[in-house]
Amino acid sequence: MSENAPLDVAAKAAASSLRVCALAAAGAVVMGVGAAVLGVGLWLHLADHFGAADASILFGLGLAAIGATIFALRKIPARRRKSQPTSQPPKPDIWVTLAHAFQGGLQVGRSIRRN
Repeated sequence: MSENAPLDVAAKAAASSLRVCALAAAGAVVMGVGAAVLGVGLWLHLADHFGAADASILFGLGLAAIGATIFALRKIPARRRKSQPTSQPPKPDIWVTLAHAFQGGLQVGRSIRRN
């Protein structure tokens, strides 16, 4: 086993996390731009049918309702994943097993020298 194996695993995990964060940020930016374009289009449509003042009121009420809904959703607790019971007991660490074997060998060696 290589000395750098734990570092390689950590580096791969960090790279994977960084990729997920970068994709999430890019998705958020694209969604924000899309929401802005849709908002402008909606306001122009409402302004054409109802006038600028009424369009502003309707658009503001719609945004306030969406914001209030999102704000209310934060009170709902997230569902926790149920952990799957493992069918096999966890394997003992090889280094702990090696240390116990070494300790047992030392004790046997000491008892042989004393006798």
